[in-house]
Amino acid sequence: MILQHFSLNGLVRNTVLVAIFRASGLCFTFIFNVIVARQLGADGAGVYFLSLAIVSIFSVLGRLGLDNAMLKLIAKYATENSWGNVSIIFKYGLYAAGICSTILGVVLFIYSDFISTVIFRKDELSLSLKVFAFAVVFYSGMRLVAESLRGLNRSTASIITSDVILPFCAIILIFPASQIGGATGAGLAYVFSTIIAFLVGCSFWLKFFKGQQGEVLGRPRQELYASSKPLFLMSIMTRAIQPWVPLLLLGFWSSAEETGIYGVVLRLSMLTQFLTVALNISVAPKIVALHVRKDVEGIGILTRKTAFLVTLASCPVYFIMTYFGADVLRIFGEDFSEGHLILVVAVVGQVSNSLTGSVGYVLIMTGHEKDIRNLSVVSTILLIAFCTMLIPLYGALGAAIASGVAFLIRNVLLVIYAYRRLGINTLPIPLNLTHFASGTK
Repeated sequence: MILQHFSLNGLVRNTVLVAIFRASGLCFTFIFNVIVARQLGADGAGVYFLSLAIVSIFSVLGRLGLDNAMLKLIAKYATENSWGNVSIIFKYGLYAAGICSTILGVVLFIYSDFISTVIFRKDELSLSLKVFAFAVVFYSGMRLVAESLRGLNRSTASIITSDVILPFCAIILIFPASQIGGATGAGLAYVFSTIIAFLVGCSFWLKFFKGQQGEVLGRPRQELYASSKPLFLMSIMTRAIQPWVPLLLLGFWSSAEETGIYGVVLRLSMLTQFLTVALNISVAPKIVALHVRKDVEGIGILTRKTAFLVTLASCPVYFIMTYFGADVLRIFGEDFSEGHLILVVAVVGQVSNSLTGSVGYVLIMTGHEKDIRNLSVVSTILLIAFCTMLIPLYGALGAAIASGVAFLIRNVLLVIYAYRRLGINTLPIPLNLTHFASGTK
């Protein structure tokens, strides 16, 4: 049972600590985005957010699905005290992703003119992409180190690495970098901040892993490859296409100004998920440990309680964004205040993420990566179809509607598959899911 292995009070304390750092990171990110929006205006912000979206996609491709695989396997081997295997997983994952991300960064640099002028028909995007291309390898490394720290159950160090250092340094660097002008200066601040965050993450890893030695047991490299293979496609769908395709398609069909407004709205709507992210950071290693002990009931109790906590704690953020969203948007500049309705739709679209909590991690950490992959493909196809239908008609509002509906369908399917595979209801509300119990457990 879960209470035999983990104290809920301990989980809450750890989550609160992570949430504090996560909130700090969100505050720094908010401040940086405000600075970018006010300095660049809606048009310049549109170029910046397009560049960031493209670089994020290249980074996801460069990570080869290794981030979730490394989290899962490092948590597993750390639970078993197999430190030799932990070391191999960390080194091999960074090496493979480093090579691939470097190649993709070079490709992005070379083809930045083609992407800017032919695909997006925005000449001003070219120089910004060239600068952002240098961030691909370091951002990939930073994300992998942060996930590895989570595997060691070093949640605070992980969140500092992935969410605090980068925006904090970007705020400091944006002022001298802005002398260069436009999105290029903001891109330089982002690149150097990413490098610093990667180095800080590596220093955390060396500190926590120092002195841990052991033999390599079994075939950890092959296990890492086998786990990352289905997760790679899932990562492309959930971390490259789903978060960014509405923004990219909006950039293709609409003006840079509308793209900039949607970019700001997208980041504001994600503030509703800060506690979800904080809880997932704390919960993921515990799900692995419970799975190793074959405590399926404990996994169910853990996920239901965390989903309830996330939903309850997110309500004030939903309220503020819904009723005072126009005032929040004016902080970025008067050009952005017209995005209030778009913000309301985007915030409503995030509700299903709060209600379903850690269900995605439950499937990944219990060995059902292929289910996640298949569901990610289905939801991505639906998202692209919805965006193609709605964005040409309604612009940024259509992008927000398409994202919300696609997320809802994806999360409902995840809950159903968690019940089919494990026999647990991950929702914080009691529902009869027995008619979905025909899957193979």
